[in-house]
Amino acid sequence: MSPICVACGRTMRCKKNGFVIELMSNAEKTVPYRKHSADKYECPECGIEVVIDLGIQPLVQSFDEDYESYKADLKVY
Repeated sequence: MSPICVACGRTMRCKKNGFVIELMSNAEKTVPYRKHSADKYECPECGIEVVIDLGIQPLVQSFDEDYESYKADLKVY
């Protein structure tokens, strides 16, 4: 089910599947921890964006050799 914009009451539209989020593990926002795939939605009325459906398993974790090969679209602190 698509999210609904609280401000407009409109159903949001999927803007990008496979949106990669990089989770950071410390308060200084400097230590990458893992990367997950998610879906990015946008309200067609006001343009507010949200990211939902974060995968249960990460795509890759910081100790994996190919960690840098997964480009992050957004860093989450």
